[in-house]
Amino acid sequence: MIRYISALLFIGLSLGQNIVVAVFDFENNGLNDAQVRQVTSRLESELEKAGGFTIVERKQINDLLEEQKLQMSGLVDDYLVKIGSMLGATHILTGSVGKMTDKYYAITAKLVNTGSGVLENSANYDAENGLPDLMKKGLRALARELVKKEAEKSEVVKYELSIGNVFLDDSDFTRSGFGNPLNIAIVVWEDRNVVKRINVGKVRGLEGVNKKLPIELKLNSVYKLYIGETDGILTTPKIYEWNATWEGVEKAKQDDEWFFSKGKLKIGRKSYIEVIQNPPFPVDDTKYPIYRFLHKTINEHFYTKSSNPKGSWIAEGVEFYAYKEQVEGTVPIYRFLHNSYNDHFYTRNSNPKGYWKKQGVEFYAYPTSIEGTVPIYRYYSKSNQDHFYTTDSLAVEDYIRQGIEFYAFPKTVND
Repeated sequence: MIRYISALLFIGLSLGQNIVVAVFDFENNGLNDAQVRQVTSRLESELEKAGGFTIVERKQINDLLEEQKLQMSGLVDDYLVKIGSMLGATHILTGSVGKMTDKYYAITAKLVNTGSGVLENSANYDAENGLPDLMKKGLRALARELVKKEAEKSEVVKYELSIGNVFLDDSDFTRSGFGNPLNIAIVVWEDRNVVKRINVGKVRGLEGVNKKLPIELKLNSVYKLYIGETDGILTTPKIYEWNATWEGVEKAKQDDEWFFSKGKLKIGRKSYIEVIQNPPFPVDDTKYPIYRFLHKTINEHFYTKSSNPKGSWIAEGVEFYAYKEQVEGTVPIYRFLHNSYNDHFYTRNSNPKGYWKKQGVEFYAYPTSIEGTVPIYRYYSKSNQDHFYTTDSLAVEDYIRQGIEFYAFPKTVND
């Protein structure tokens, strides 16, 4: 069975749904038990005032703990999740409160989903003027922060996902023992529920599917796109899947792995499926650091958005700032690797001369100078067989300057 797994999109909790929270006593670090109970009770009250949450009554919690012959002290989060679920809560709130000095108190709260056991939100507050500061200001700020974070996540976004043409090549699929093509189906899932099933049939070549799927993308829901053979008996059916994992809609907007925004998905070697998302995610105009690395054993430089790339690399800090997405006026900066030796090459040219293997777009930058940008110079060392990129216009030892490759934003003093 062939699987191409590149996605599970997590998008879903809505404050339109009722969020029921069971608040458990916080871990005690230096307070007395009465003070911790007081903190818990006040936090419940502040959460109710902030709105958005329904709080499980303390008596219900105590009655269930008594029924289960349990005490709050020593219960671990996994068991609290089970207790919360038994109480009908969608979430539990746990955390810790501590006395650092006579004047300094700190509290941390964690909101955990009882269905998945996943930590969904957290907030903390440092009270620098003693316990009264924590009780009067800290718990109110904590409650508002938790409700605010849930409200920010609660936006339900309506999209229309479309599947256009599908091209199916025999080399990417199988035939039965009698030489007949197998049936092909396309399926879109939300969580474990089928949103749309499209029977393509036994066709090969170009087929116009042209189906639209109105859908609300929600935080913490799982989405999957599948295309594959459905009636393999004597032969193993070929299946292709696309998945992506994100922490939320905002992350998804910045990520390039959400398959419906790619335009065309490759199937095997020659086949493909056309996908469209409307509206597209807003362009992310955040400037991201581009890190410079030097290989541990050879004089070879590597530039990437990742602060921790795979391989034997020595970090040399941030070289400049650029974009992950194409902002107006910018061009893609392609990354290439030489076919014969280890040399990464970055250029605006999508098809440079020489024996280069294309590795995709690394980032986006400006082809000419605009306000706030600096030139990024390209150098080359024949002896090291290495391209080097820097904001420094002065000659680099053993390297020949080859001009300005693009313009980007300079690093800051803190980099």
